[in-house]
Amino acid sequence: MNALIIDATDTKLAVVVLSSDRIFSHVDDESSRRHTSTIMPTISQLLKEAQITVDDLDVIASVVGPGSFTGIRIGVATANALASVGSKRVEMTSLEIELIDTTSGVALLNSKLNHFYGARKQDSSIEYFEINRSDLDRFENARYKTAFNLEKTITTFYQKYNNKIFVPQIIPFYVGKSSADK
Repeated sequence: MNALIIDATDTKLAVVVLSSDRIFSHVDDESSRRHTSTIMPTISQLLKEAQITVDDLDVIASVVGPGSFTGIRIGVATANALASVGSKRVEMTSLEIELIDTTSGVALLNSKLNHFYGARKQDSSIEYFEINRSDLDRFENARYKTAFNLEKTITTFYQKYNNKIFVPQIIPFYVGKSSADK
């Protein structure tokens, strides 16, 4: 199985290629927020290292949010465009990835606007929510998503792949409403 995983939800772009039980990955060294100009060269380089092409990809996955509004759109659009050659599609959330190794718990992501996006996992069900900074004390045991985690991302991907949780189109996931929607 050959797969491509894209996470552009953070300030650092992360791209992973899985090929014949080998892992090829790249995470930007700096928080450049230059995803538009770096995503395709990064994907091309990793595919070259894996000695495969886009046509060889069986599945393409993207982290769909929450995170950087522009980053989410870049990652999702790139994944959908590349998957249009016939690859299966998988979508994952950044908070789902954070909670992959537990059956219950809460993960939070700082939206940097005095709000936090959260996910509450109980068994296999995940509920997403938005809270104010003033309400954080209700979640004293919460995990905070801080950076890309290769192992958790791959584990989440394989869980969805092995359970055949594919989507016809990868769609951005926004916990909170944009200022235009409010």
